[in-house]
Amino acid sequence: MTSGTTNNLNDVWGSVSDNVVYAVGNGGTILRYRDGAWSSMESLTSVQLNAVWGSSGSAVYAVGAEGTIRWYDGSVPGTWTGMGGGTTVVLNDVWGSSATDIFFVGDAGTIGRFENGGWSSMSIGGGASPDLMALWGATPSDVFAVGEQGAIIRYLGSGSWTQMSSPSTNNLNGVWGSSSSNAYAVGDNAEDFVFLQSLTEWVDLQPNGEFHGSLAGSGTVELSSGSELMSPEDAGDVNFPRYRWMNIETYVIDQL
Repeated sequence: MTSGTTNNLNDVWGSVSDNVVYAVGNGGTILRYRDGAWSSMESLTSVQLNAVWGSSGSAVYAVGAEGTIRWYDGSVPGTWTGMGGGTTVVLNDVWGSSATDIFFVGDAGTIGRFENGGWSSMSIGGGASPDLMALWGATPSDVFAVGEQGAIIRYLGSGSWTQMSSPSTNNLNGVWGSSSSNAYAVGDNAEDFVFLQSLTEWVDLQPNGEFHGSLAGSGTVELSSGSELMSPEDAGDVNFPRYRWMNIETYVIDQL
């Protein structure tokens, strides 16, 4: 498709009900796809924009370098408005549950939340401060964020975010799920991906294994010879009673 820009584009988000798509990128680039074509919008910034998310076509947020937050509500057609999030660090992702309940994450463990008309900072329990690259939530009170060196943190609706044990030490750059018990994260090693299959237990499948099973975690898992699930003697049929984060390096994954 013809975008009308040569700048790198870093993220995209769209609204089916409003029949509109937004893309953001370097140099403060913001594009809108509507009526069959892309056109540029006035971002009123020249910094790199890393992520975009909205609750509708007229309630859209973009974040980027230097703590930049831009907001589009349609009140000035084609022009985005600046918002202050209380930080100057690089912001890497934004996600929300509504136009008035938004989270952002960034470098050095930066987390912010827009609620009750203003932004407030949030912390990670234990004082950790990894660069956070992506976030996704099942609900406003159940949100995951991932980042450098395999960092996975979770917010459960009160207080600070909690670190979760991760089977990977690679940087994790994206996270998405269909529910709080079926979430996926991807990272720097193209052959790695991690998915949540338990809230309390973790498994690391070994090379040359083949995993077949229910992603919901209630079915039977079949392991081919040479693979490991918690211990070598588990090869065969294993029943999964809980959900787990699982690191899968070079495996074929099929849902039975």
